[in-house]
Amino acid sequence: MSEMKLPKFKSVEEEAEFWDSFDTAQILEEGEKIKLEYKSEPEVEDICIQCGEKIKDNIL
Repeated sequence: MSEMKLPKFKSVEEEAEFWDSFDTAQILEEGEKIKLEYKSEPEVEDICIQCGEKIKDNIL
């Protein structure tokens, strides 16, 4: 498959209108593999503990 050349856009609005009306099936053949990278944020869990002022000062 050859690379698709995107038009030059005069504004963000013009580009948004292009992508809103563009059918991506025109550039992706059925069954074509694409590489997708996704980096998720590590899971964070909030906890609540009671500690003395000295320990709190060392943590913060």
